[in-house]
Amino acid sequence: FQAASNYCLTVGAKLIIPAGSGRLNGVWTIDHSAITGDTDKRRVNIEGDGQATTLLYTTGGIAYKGGAISTEGINAYTTFKGFALYHNGGQTGVGLSILNASRIGLEDINIQQFGTGILGTNVLDVYMQRVNTAGNLVGMDFGPAASGAQYNPNAITLESCGINGNNLKGLKVLKAGLLIIRGGFVEANGWGNFASGGMGVEVISAGAESGVGVLFEGVYFEANSGAADILITHGATNCTYKILGCTFNRTDSTDPANLYTTNNIKLAISAARAVVDLDGSGFLYGATYTPSSARKNVAVASTGGSYVIRDENCQYSSNAEKPTFVGRHQTIQSRAGAWCSFLPLTGNTTIFPTNYAALSGYNVDIVGSAGVVKNAVGDFSVNFLEPMMNPDGSANNLPACSIMANAGFTTGNALTPQIVTTGNASVRFQLRNRAGTLEDPANVITFIAFG
Repeated sequence: FQAASNYCLTVGAKLIIPAGSGRLNGVWTIDHSAITGDTDKRRVNIEGDGQATTLLYTTGGIAYKGGAISTEGINAYTTFKGFALYHNGGQTGVGLSILNASRIGLEDINIQQFGTGILGTNVLDVYMQRVNTAGNLVGMDFGPAASGAQYNPNAITLESCGINGNNLKGLKVLKAGLLIIRGGFVEANGWGNFASGGMGVEVISAGAESGVGVLFEGVYFEANSGAADILITHGATNCTYKILGCTFNRTDSTDPANLYTTNNIKLAISAARAVVDLDGSGFLYGATYTPSSARKNVAVASTGGSYVIRDENCQYSSNAEKPTFVGRHQTIQSRAGAWCSFLPLTGNTTIFPTNYAALSGYNVDIVGSAGVVKNAVGDFSVNFLEPMMNPDGSANNLPACSIMANAGFTTGNALTPQIVTTGNASVRFQLRNRAGTLEDPANVITFIAFG
């Protein structure tokens, strides 16, 4: 293999590996560092018959080295395609190492049983399609060099890829300009590091060169363990993280409890501003799984900076695990407002709607006991499921309210509503008759608030 690729480099050619099994002793090096520019034809592309039929067993791995990085590298224009790469010794070394490269493609590849499946250092514009990393310690790892010339990984794209069964974590990206994952799955990673180090995807200090750190679209997350399916450690640059139409599934309780991630999505922030935009994603669990408030679907650990969690049309399967936030939180529901209709029990000071089932509402808990509270006769509090927020993500503590009540139960007089206190989480109001006395209405009360 080494001799064949060396020859291809001298003339510029594709190295075709037929179906079958092959053995690589040591590291197979493909060195493009002598390339001088885009028109230099001294390049080699590697293509096998397919990841199911071209099987390469190695004690080392494959190492690609690109051109000079002083001007952000020479474009590689190189593709690796159509083979599976297995380590003979098991979970050591690097499967495919890519150094100082831009415009490099990986397609129909399966890499298993290495310390790191794919390691990208100083890489730009890497495109992967139908690439699978499984059974490694770390599936994929992208970042700048630790010393010397350093370039952040920019435009890293995965299409219909699989990252599964990697012991410590599935994918780690440090200082991503933009990480895009479309389709595919991130599954059963982190099982070898239950406490906190394991996870599905780890994104650190993203967005310095793009403003958007990640775009995850239609990705399936299941059965990962450790800290989170997606752990975002925000850096010193304002950045947006977009998670669109993804599924987060916790498996049944027949699996040990430590195989659940603590959170599906977690944002850790200490500086700058982060926007996490959740759009149309779903949070599910297996039939025998027991939800826990200690495992929130979305969580924030904030020691500084500012953030907005924007939640639009997401599906949460458990109220216990549905996220609660300390800080700015936008939802389509909360910005639209809240309303409820309820029938008070005259003279009773118990919590509603415990005593009444014929209630309706929006953004108010009309099933449990915390949505509407009767403080005293003619005195009520309405608590919102999601807080009222301004468009910029700040708390709206003065929502516009409309209260409709009929004649008093005792006097038959018209009742006048009065707002006592307002906030972005609740509103307290009272109903008074002509004499100024608190009185319950004879029929239904309708409350509307606009955030």
